[in-house]
Amino acid sequence: MKLTTLCDHLEIEFGTHILESVTGVELRQGGQPIRLFDTTKHSAEVFYRNDQRGKPYIQNFQTGSRIYPVTAYAQVHRLTMTDAIYELARTYGLEDGYYTSRQPFPQRNAPLTKPDYIPNERYEPCRQGFQRNGLFIWLSTIFGVSETYKAFELYRLGTSKHWVFENMFATTLPQYDQVNNLCQIKVIPFSPKTGRRAKPEQLPPRLNRKNESI
Repeated sequence: MKLTTLCDHLEIEFGTHILESVTGVELRQGGQPIRLFDTTKHSAEVFYRNDQRGKPYIQNFQTGSRIYPVTAYAQVHRLTMTDAIYELARTYGLEDGYYTSRQPFPQRNAPLTKPDYIPNERYEPCRQGFQRNGLFIWLSTIFGVSETYKAFELYRLGTSKHWVFENMFATTLPQYDQVNNLCQIKVIPFSPKTGRRAKPEQLPPRLNRKNESI
């Protein structure tokens, strides 16, 4: 939730209660004289229930300024507006997990285990067998064998015997992170005639268990 949205929600829903907490006065009606920051003998500050947006506020007729609930809370407790919003959000249960200068961010421990990656050498055997790759065959009819091979090399596509569709093997689509770690491999069968992905009901999975290849 954006800070401005959170601030608006606090002031519309809980504004009167926030002003009561900083003034120490029960605010019952609009036009009620109060004393917040005005230190003169006869306070020029008056409480109003809502403005055109539905927010309660304190009008200072001496300075001609309006003081809204979150601003009043921040000034009384000597907080920044950001800290005041987060602190009030926790108080009224609007947001969890916010931390301010009064409540610093907790120290986070490093993960105990590193994420697992697929060894690149395990994937290299898939980078061949394009003459039986359904997607390769279809693209070759449009762009030619040479250009299709360049595209497969560029995107590191490969061939998998896990699926067979229209007498052709499936295509492997590797996914790498920003430092070139192989995170996962998608295996998708494509039609060599249309280039469309095979639907699940069109073929059963066929895993090459003999050599446990992808």
